[in-house]
Amino acid sequence: MKATKVDLPDFCFGKLPSTGEAIVIDRGESGYRALRGDFDADVENEKLGVTKAQAEAMFAGSMFGWNVPGANPDNYDSEGNWIKEAS
Repeated sequence: MKATKVDLPDFCFGKLPSTGEAIVIDRGESGYRALRGDFDADVENEKLGVTKAQAEAMFAGSMFGWNVPGANPDNYDSEGNWIKEAS
């Protein structure tokens, strides 16, 4: 299922898993923008009202395309963990 604009915020904060670099992810855009400084992306996203599921979906969308299942926040639990499909 493709995530709609209603499901995702305009932007969110994150950190690159490989380096810990602070980033901004813009909805619908490929990749990310690097930020200077060190901060807690979860805290900043909470201030914006962005859930962990939305942030994970935004990260997946920016890296793998906005039409993949990972870009849909409904595929994550409240902690931002992927919900495995029933077999």
